[in-house]
This record gives sequence, structure tokens and C-alpha cells, in this order.
Amino acid sequence: MIGVPSRHSPRTSQAQRPLTADRVAKRLKLAELRLVLHAWGMGDKHSFEARGTQMWWSVALYWICWLALAGLALYAIARALNGG
Repeated sequence: MIGVPSRHSPRTSQAQRPLTADRVAKRLKLAELRLVLHAWGMGDKHSFEARGTQMWWSVALYWICWLALAGLALYAIARALNGG
């Protein structure tokens, strides 16, 4: 469960640990991977659109993504207003 320490996890959260060069390098590698995968996916999407092909699951994932982003924004606003 998130936020509840267990016997397998350290007592400090990720946010409390110092930011080291190793952690920065790991996060940059993950960001690079995300960027490559995003570019690849967008390239495929544009090639499908150029052919006039639009798959139902592509449209569904598009709107699920926007709903998730809207939910995340509302969550962040609610935490900011509640002093969290």
C-alpha cells in the first residue's frame, strides 16, 4: 500500500531520500526511454491518420489518456487547496 511502511520497505519515502547522481541518471534514462516510445507511437499514429485509418482502440486510449490527465490535474489542485 502506498504511504504505509512495511517490513520490506525503508521507513523513508522516495521524496525524503537525498537526490544523488545515481538517482538522477536513472531518472534521465527513464525519461529518454519514454521520449523514444512517445516519438515512435506518435509516428505510428500520424502514419495511420495519413492513410485514413483510425482504430477504435486508438481513439479509446486517446480519450482515456486525456481523462487521466484531467483527473491528475484535479487531484493536484485539490491537494494544493487543502495544503497538502
